[in-house]
Amino acid sequence: MVLDIEFAVFVIGCVLSIAVECEDDIQYSFAGKGLTEIPQDIPQDVAHIHLNSNSITTIGANAFSNFSELVWLDMNSNKIDVIHDDAFSGLYKLSFLNLRGNRLQEVPKLEGLTLSDLILEQNKIQLKEEDFENATIKFLLINNNQINGNLSAISNLADSLLELYINNNPLGKSSPAELYNLIKSLTKATWINMEYCGITSIPDVRPIPRITFGLIGNPFSCDCRISWTSEVPINYYDGFRCVSQPSDSLYEALCPVRHWMRTCSSLTVRMGQEVFPFMSLCRR
Repeated sequence: MVLDIEFAVFVIGCVLSIAVECEDDIQYSFAGKGLTEIPQDIPQDVAHIHLNSNSITTIGANAFSNFSELVWLDMNSNKIDVIHDDAFSGLYKLSFLNLRGNRLQEVPKLEGLTLSDLILEQNKIQLKEEDFENATIKFLLINNNQINGNLSAISNLADSLLELYINNNPLGKSSPAELYNLIKSLTKATWINMEYCGITSIPDVRPIPRITFGLIGNPFSCDCRISWTSEVPINYYDGFRCVSQPSDSLYEALCPVRHWMRTCSSLTVRMGQEVFPFMSLCRR
């Protein structure tokens, strides 16, 4: 019975908002407690910090620099709009950084960090060319922001990035050449999500066969410029939509592209308010 009680206290301690040693790692959890600033009682040997769902607005200089064992930092769903350039300096073991759902307008300084996951989704971020310099990131989630240019900043992660989630950004304002240069630069990437980005055309990336793309929800102009898409792995072809108006030129542009007819028989085309199977165009 005594052992059961001790185990229960141990488990509860790991869940409640206190610092406790859980599975050999010191974890500090103070989530959803209405905090407006970073607490001062965090133990220096902490490995996991959970400060999500509070009202913190600022991460000051060297705010976490004393935590040399820190591997996990979760500050999602706060009100952060200022992060000092030195806020994360010295965190050489940090692997997971979650800043989702804040008020950031720019990517924080990440120089020297080696991250597995960086989550920046649902902010107000626009990119600068120097973003991500001298950082290593494998999985970058920067979707649902205000990114419409300076995509070369992401190319600073070319040596490490495996998956990029940049969906739900106004990428339609970027040129096809800028998109191509980004895709080509990410030499280790296997997945790029560009869904719901307002893209009307995408450059031919068949010379880069290693990447699977997410492209649903974009208003593509379906002509020979994107006929190559049938030859690369694209998730959810049934969500691939065209917004071109019906005309003989559309019919003539689409139907001669035999590999579309062969590979994408389930593809649907949206023209005006109507959505109908792609193949019906070529059988009329």
